Amino acid sequence: MQTGNRAAAICIRTRRTRTALGRIAPSSVALFAVATALVTANDEPVPRSSHCVTEGAVAEHGHTLLIDVPKMRAHVNHPGGDSEELLFTYLGAPAQQAALGSGAVREQLGLKLRAADACNLVYVMWRLASPEKLVVPVSSTECGNRGYRNVKPRFSTAIPHVTQADTHRLGGSLGPDATALQGPAGVRSDNVRPEFELNVARPASAGAESTARCPKGAEQSD
Repeated sequence: MQTGNRAAAICIRTRRTRTALGRIAPSSVALFAVATALVTANDEPVPRSSHCVTEGAVAEHGHTLLIDVPKMRAHVNHPGGDSEELLFTYLGAPAQQAALGSGAVREQLGLKLRAADACNLVYVMWRLASPEKLVVPVSSTECGNRGYRNVKPRFSTAIPHVTQADTHRLGGSLGPDATALQGPAGVRSDNVRPEFELNVARPASAGAESTARCPKGAEQSD
């Protein structure tokens, strides 16, 4: 993997919003102006049936989805892993907490880009607990905690402070030079309870949803 190329290809934008979940205005989703694949008004929020949840649980919650478990990992069962946007309302922490493989306990929510498998993917993670920050961990070839390394995005915006009941947007995209990984988009959470919608830019040539198997269990956890 060529870290320098991939670092130059990642674009991140965040924004606080008062837009109601389930009603994303067309003008508010054009966050990826410098990306090659856009999330547009034609990209509907990913329904629960298209989320392959490999660990934890995602529940339908009216017009949106809800995570109410300490640890959740999912990817989307259709093409398009280059550009996505997460609209979420922070509802606090779940009743229980879970540590990462390193032993650290973090409160974070984020995107998966080109999630080939549990060992090969790009993350855009919003860490909500002190210190609040955006990180872009990349994993390739080597699994486990040692397989991650943080890279610097080509573009990012300052993140706002997150308090309970706030609604925010997190978007990420990969440019055309980030070709080392191929895979779907997805979402990940650790010790965060959000209500959310996920929008994924689908290629113009995308066909029907994939019927690929949806493995579960700790060995699938990234």
